[in-house]
This record gives sequence, structure tokens and C-alpha cells, in this order.
Amino acid sequence: MRFLCSAAVSLSLLAASSAGALSISPNPVRIEGPEVTGELRLLGFVAGLPVGATLGFGTVLPSDVTLVFELAVDADSDFDAIFGAIGQPTPGGAWTAAGFVPGSGAAPFSVFDAGTVVAFSIGIATGEDSTALFVSAPSLEVGTSFSASLGYHTGLAPVVPVTVVPEPSTLTLLATGVLALGRAARPSRR
Repeated sequence: MRFLCSAAVSLSLLAASSAGALSISPNPVRIEGPEVTGELRLLGFVAGLPVGATLGFGTVLPSDVTLVFELAVDADSDFDAIFGAIGQPTPGGAWTAAGFVPGSGAAPFSVFDAGTVVAFSIGIATGEDSTALFVSAPSLEVGTSFSASLGYHTGLAPVVPVTVVPEPSTLTLLATGVLALGRAARPSRR
């Protein structure tokens, strides 16, 4: 099921242009509660609305930064639905839109702006299931933070803090370039 979700969203990511060399930490975000556990895995950043996505609320401009996630859930009991929340980005930002990528796993019920968080609910069966969802903002920078949580009727699991960071390969490339510049600037010994 996770492969199907990742494959469906990968097509969307390939079709969209890159929004920058960013990632999140931790990735995946592991959320553990008494009745449900899950992972919110960043699949990528894209500019604008992911191809084929269903908008839950708001408007996505072509220049907006969109984070596309796979939410993989493992429910221990018979569930009709779980709910979750992605906190607003700080400092000073706001998610201006959110929604689901259809055909990517579990049945989405709703996604809406609840003021301080983007709230969502999905229909799941007992055991593992997954779906893809997205949040968009006009801009995101390294150091921006937000939170993530999952829950059921007994309440939310502990909130996990998340931070936007440079993509690891970008850091490696940058370090290699700095080393090359440093070596080139050294006077040669002859």
C-alpha cells in the first residue's frame, strides 16, 4: 500500500517543478499514540498545486511552496476514521491551502483550516494504511517550524515538532564547493 501511495504522489512530484532544495527534520515524523501510530513522511516540496490533487480549503498560487506528505497509519483497533493536525508554520507564516492526492491509499474525509492548525480526517481499516496530503504556504525558509499529531476519539498523540532544513544533498554539494574554492584560493607550492 505504501508503494502505491508513493508511486501515485511521485508522478505528481515529477510533473511539478521543484520549490527548492529543502527537507524537514525529523523525516519521517514518527507519531505514537495509545490507539494509533503513524509516520508523516515528506515526499517533496513542489511549486503550486500537486498534479491531480484535491483542494480541501484555500487557494494555491503557482508560486506557493507546497509540502507533499505520505501519512502511513497503523491502527490497533477497528477504526472508522482518525484525525490529525499540522500546526501553522512559525515564525509568522500560515498554511494558505491544504488537501489530498486522490488514489493514493486511505479514503480522505476532510481537510480544513482550524485556525492554529490544518486539521484532517481519513478513513482507515484495522492495520496499516496510507494516504497522501499536502499543505501550501506563500514561502518557507530554513528554520521554519511546525508541529504534527494524530488522534482518535480518546485524544491526540503527543505533538511532534518539525523544522524545515536544507536538503542533505544540498549541504554536501555546498560543502564540496566551499572545499574546492578553498583549495583553488591556496597559492600553489612550486
